[in-house]
Amino acid sequence: MAYGISTTNQKKTKGLKAQDITQTYAKLQTFQRHLDDVKITLFGPRVEGGYILRIEGKPNGQSQNIKGHVELNIKKGDLHKVLSEQKLYDDIAAMKLAHFVGYIGENHARKAAEAGNLLSKGYIKNRGKTAVSFLSTFKGDKKIVPGSVFSLQNGQGHGIDLICRVEPYPPKPKWITIETKTVMKDSFGQHATPKGGNVSDYQKNPITNLMTHLDYARNSNGLKINSAYKLTKEEAKMSREIHKDILKDSSLISGYKLTIGIDTSFEVSKNSKYSKLFIFEELK
Repeated sequence: MAYGISTTNQKKTKGLKAQDITQTYAKLQTFQRHLDDVKITLFGPRVEGGYILRIEGKPNGQSQNIKGHVELNIKKGDLHKVLSEQKLYDDIAAMKLAHFVGYIGENHARKAAEAGNLLSKGYIKNRGKTAVSFLSTFKGDKKIVPGSVFSLQNGQGHGIDLICRVEPYPPKPKWITIETKTVMKDSFGQHATPKGGNVSDYQKNPITNLMTHLDYARNSNGLKINSAYKLTKEEAKMSREIHKDILKDSSLISGYKLTIGIDTSFEVSKNSKYSKLFIFEELK
């Protein structure tokens, strides 16, 4: 379907004059300590006279921009005040950094999963001082099937962070779901286990949570863009297979919380206990 846009009153539009807008330059000292290539985009003025300020960037040490940004709604008349307050940038920097820490942790987990070595790099959370390999919790030497890693998330980022098919199968599980939580510190204690944020009430039951988002994804055509799930043909095919597997035997799927410890260089950290701070906890 094609849409056309036409000018209905050319005389009035010709009489419109461009308004002089004073340029405002913001010094982003706080951001520059944490991020490279910070970009600020100002959208507006909108109909009511307000603006949207979008802040996005590329963290130090990352080869590409990480998804995600911060947006602020600015009321009419507050633009110059907002852009000139240093405290605002301090607050934004803290919020921005917290967002990026989560995105970076998830990015590290995805890269390791796609490379096929996330499971072998991971450890299962325990209370003792001896680290236990995550692979030791499975029957057989499980590996992630190449090309089977995907996210089941809508435009707002709600959903399952990572889904992977594992082999050999049998034995169970056939699929694993992963909810990532990231902790950033200058350094971790030599025998410390990072404690990530709590999973939501929905995430505590991985099968119900997965089934809910599978249903949402299947019925998201025609919904608002932020509610839609953008899956490739192969991902949609795997989603249908997972749906059938859950109905047949829900124990074919295992869910985990993965806590990732990263340092201030945005790299996965380590200590005497763990060679990589990829710490798994089973969700039941």
